[in-house]
Amino acid sequence: VLNYYRTGKLHCPADVCGPLFEEELAFWGIDETDVEPCCWMTYRQHRDAEEALDIFETPDLIGGDPGDDEDLAAKRLGIEDAAGLGGPDGKSGRWRRLQPRMWALFEDPYSSRAARFIAFASLFFILVSITTFCLETHEAFNIVKNKTEPVINGTSVVLQYEIETDPALTYVEGVCVVWFTFEFLVRIIFSPNKLEFIKNLLNIIDFVAI
Repeated sequence: VLNYYRTGKLHCPADVCGPLFEEELAFWGIDETDVEPCCWMTYRQHRDAEEALDIFETPDLIGGDPGDDEDLAAKRLGIEDAAGLGGPDGKSGRWRRLQPRMWALFEDPYSSRAARFIAFASLFFILVSITTFCLETHEAFNIVKNKTEPVINGTSVVLQYEIETDPALTYVEGVCVVWFTFEFLVRIIFSPNKLEFIKNLLNIIDFVAI
């Protein structure tokens, strides 16, 4: 802005976020049409990206019709070449339609409402699992059972106790593990690049945690 008032030419810096630059122009009351032609494309980049995202998010990846929107989703997720080369009526064609949908459903929460629901469900099970682990350490959820066996020929008896966790917590933990396992298997099955998926550090941590 200072350079604009000095020289009378408005250039868009490449290292500044587009919306932030727009806000700066609005704050100083500068018309965006004053942007020099050499920087106009740079200035418009963020708007073009927003329009592309709006087009992408309009159809539902789960219930939408396959076609251009699906190809756009595949390109956005970087899996346009991972589905194989088959006709639309063959197995590879069905896989080509199903793979990007399922991958987006479990990997990209912003791809559809169903994907957001899956993300919230995963977060819910994570919180429940953490809470269960904490409750298992509390004495209120631990049952102390006397395992001492009577001794007939002897003068001393060694007391033996066993602590058992409340079965309800065990069941809850089991349900969480089932969900985590199901989610991990779906992600690895529908991953566009299974080798990269396996090598990803976060996925390794997920597997070890399960």
